[in-house]
Amino acid sequence: CMVMDLNLPDLSGYELLEQMAGQEEVAFPPVIVYTGRSLSRDEEQRLRRFSKSIIIKDARSPERLLDEVTLFLHQVESSLPAERQQMLRLARDRESTFEGRSILVVEDDVRNIFALSSVLEPTR
Repeated sequence: CMVMDLNLPDLSGYELLEQMAGQEEVAFPPVIVYTGRSLSRDEEQRLRRFSKSIIIKDARSPERLLDEVTLFLHQVESSLPAERQQMLRLARDRESTFEGRSILVVEDDVRNIFALSSVLEPTR
């Protein structure tokens, strides 16, 4: 699953989605568009070709984004065999999941980087 804003620094979100769709050798992930831009009817229709959900940022949008991502993850998990579901339950053990791993956080807002880093950094 990919959560993206349409306002990207070097190309538009539409262009990125079209480039991704054109790469037949790579599977196209489910996309959730999370943007502050108001969309015209034509823009929204154009996005629906690529996107499972479009969320316009407002006061309630963080909850809706969480709901959409959670829904996607649960749909994927429920279709897995029982042994794979058990593997996921074990992987959710926060203490062991990230132990000894490096995580790349790509974000242009320092507040989000700080929030993510504080959640991901080990507690001692």
